[in-house]
Amino acid sequence: MATVEQLEAALRKADAAGNVDDARQLASAIRSMRTAAPAAAPAKPDFGGVKGSVNVAATDPNAFRVLQESDPNASANYEKWRTESSARDYAQMPWYQQAAIGLGEPVDRAIRGIGGLVQGDTPQMREMESKAREFNDATVKSTAAGNTGRFAGDVALTAGPMGKGIKGAMAVGALYGGLQPVAEDESRLTNAGIGAGAAWIGGKAGNALSGWGERAAKAIPQETRRLYELAKSHGITLTPAQLSDSKALKFIQSQLERMPIIGGSKKTEQQIAQFNRELAKTIGEDADVVTPEVYAAAKKRMGREFEDLTGRNSLDVSPDLLRRLEAIRSEAALAGDDAQKAVGNALDSIYARLGTGVEGGAQDGTTSALMGGMPGRAYQALDSQLGQVTKLGTPASHFVGQIRSAMRGAMDDSITPADSAAWKTLRQQYGNRKTLRDLVAKGDGGPISPASLMGRVNANNAGKEAMASGGRGELGELARIGQRIKEPPSSGTAERLSPVLLGAAGATNLPLTLAALLGGSAVKKGLDSDFLARLLLAEGRGEARKALAPIVRAGGVAATPAATETKRKDTRKRK
Repeated sequence: MATVEQLEAALRKADAAGNVDDARQLASAIRSMRTAAPAAAPAKPDFGGVKGSVNVAATDPNAFRVLQESDPNASANYEKWRTESSARDYAQMPWYQQAAIGLGEPVDRAIRGIGGLVQGDTPQMREMESKAREFNDATVKSTAAGNTGRFAGDVALTAGPMGKGIKGAMAVGALYGGLQPVAEDESRLTNAGIGAGAAWIGGKAGNALSGWGERAAKAIPQETRRLYELAKSHGITLTPAQLSDSKALKFIQSQLERMPIIGGSKKTEQQIAQFNRELAKTIGEDADVVTPEVYAAAKKRMGREFEDLTGRNSLDVSPDLLRRLEAIRSEAALAGDDAQKAVGNALDSIYARLGTGVEGGAQDGTTSALMGGMPGRAYQALDSQLGQVTKLGTPASHFVGQIRSAMRGAMDDSITPADSAAWKTLRQQYGNRKTLRDLVAKGDGGPISPASLMGRVNANNAGKEAMASGGRGELGELARIGQRIKEPPSSGTAERLSPVLLGAAGATNLPLTLAALLGGSAVKKGLDSDFLARLLLAEGRGEARKALAPIVRAGGVAATPAATETKRKDTRKRK
């Protein structure tokens, strides 16, 4: 024979299926069984698990009469059963359904609020609102998904009218607060004030977030991004601290590198090693470091290559070259006798090699057609002689240097197409070798400091001009990269105190000391990571914060319903 509990379970199934006749018969059987056992205290029937009892009872009078037949107090407990049953059904829903129902709750609330304005906030309307909120407390507001959907719905209703202006946001907040339905002990005027205040907070927070995003987007200049990619092309990966202008970030990295045990930077060592390999490539050598031996080998090789190229090429003389040389003579005449004499001697030597036979130079600029050209070997010897004069550093050497530059430009234009690329590369390597000469001479045979290269590249006006115009080639690129690899100076305090502090900490709490060291090591690896560097340089950096700003602004207004309902609960507790 079935028990009361089994019959009640069958009743719930019949109710869920909409089978009113079976439900009535089961309810009658349950009542008969309880009547047959008067000695036992009648247990209150539990119809909490009746699926859809809310909807059935609300829309089907016959179904509700079934409940009345099984429980005389059904009418009094109807609201409680309705809420409890709906809460159980809601809790069993997937999270996305809960969120979807929560998303629609603000619209339902707005309809109730407008209805209250139209009909007047009568005691009956306020009582109905109180019951509606108790129902929402048990359903939509009982889960994280429901609350999230509810808040999103409020944001969706208020985000459109919101702007960046605080006053406009407060007006929207006051309007939205005033439109909220009022329950017992609530005032639309108070709700409007709460809405304005919440909008002020949200507007301030949103504007701050937007400004933060704009500053973040501008924090890393485009030139820094190009430098990062340029370093990558040379096999050097710059760290976030090297890319950022943040002094705090640079300080943290430098202190971590000086800590005992975890100190030292393999990353920096790798960068310096690759930097020196790239330096060797700029002078045409495959070496780890430009040592004096490597420098000498490059010099000897370049001499041979110059001889080969000049041996099969000649300097072609053009009217433009002659006009340029004579213009330099005129400029030198204004600088004094020494400059005039030095320039005159240089030009006489050039014209003699050209075979003009005209003392004092080509006066009419038309003899170039008769000159032919200057053999490459003769040009090479002349270039060396002019170079000796330019090293003197006198006013005369400045004008001689101009003559040398004019002749070099003419020789560059005279090289045959077959040898043009090789000549250009050799000239570049030659200039790079001359730039590195002092660094190699002053060094101890070890790696060249990346930070020291910029000083040598900018050692003279020609170098400064080439760097400013972006024409210094690979050596100029490495000089710029080297400025990022240099380390900030240290006072030595960290180096002196770290062993003492670690020793004292280890003596008192070894596990904690080890944990600190491991934590410092993890932070150090993070600061050296290429992932963090790319994140720092991301093109869309700050865009997410700017995109969130309107949501935060609207979020202040969207928090108004929760604020007003919380205020009501607090008031009821005090009573």
